[in-house]
Amino acid sequence: MLLLYCVFQAEITELDVPLGVEGSPVRVVCSNGLGAAVSEITPSVLSPTIRMLGAYERVVEAFHRHDTVIPMRYGSTCETRGQALQLLKDRGEEYRALLDRLGDCTEMGIRVLLPLPPARTGSPGDAVVVGVSPSGRAYLAARRERYATERQFAAEQERLVESIRTSLGGFFVHSRSESSSCSGGRLVSLYFLLPRNRVEPFRRAFRDLSLSDSAKLLLTGPWPPYNFVLANGNQKEEGGYGSEG
Repeated sequence: MLLLYCVFQAEITELDVPLGVEGSPVRVVCSNGLGAAVSEITPSVLSPTIRMLGAYERVVEAFHRHDTVIPMRYGSTCETRGQALQLLKDRGEEYRALLDRLGDCTEMGIRVLLPLPPARTGSPGDAVVVGVSPSGRAYLAARRERYATERQFAAEQERLVESIRTSLGGFFVHSRSESSSCSGGRLVSLYFLLPRNRVEPFRRAFRDLSLSDSAKLLLTGPWPPYNFVLANGNQKEEGGYGSEG
């Protein structure tokens, strides 16, 4: 069985690539003007450990440093070399279109922990509902409180994301944002696709932003464009300069 790491233009053939998952050598298969990095793998490691994911990412990053790549989701496999070649043939048009869209770009990320807003304090009459028991009134009051807090939090999150995007708007082509619950609030993650030659200007702009913004911001990258290939329904994409929003 072959584990797929990434897809790229077939010109990438010989690189100093680290060993892949399970310490297997990585090789390139080419078809239809495209190439794919693969290595032998046993089915038992398709449920990865942190160590396996690290090895996988190092291989993808090695190819990404050389040229534009489409990172594959960990666990993408083909039974044989012939199946890998057929994949490049069958999905060649899709892969080439995506490579064109990605261009000579890389990914930068910004993370910010947004604490939950303080609980709203209602007026004494908020819980008084005629014909409803005290326990029912308490339940309704708690629901109103929760919904009000969620609306306040969503509005604050939207303002934060838009503020960061506006501050960095001259440096990226596309962006995505997502959020997830964590202890004490929500973790907001923003991903930016930008030309490689704009990484340093982006970093300088981020430093200015982090000094002027009260929120604690963490910059990561550059990375292969994982979040512009493996999209999911919780992500929101926005355009940057010279792009379609």
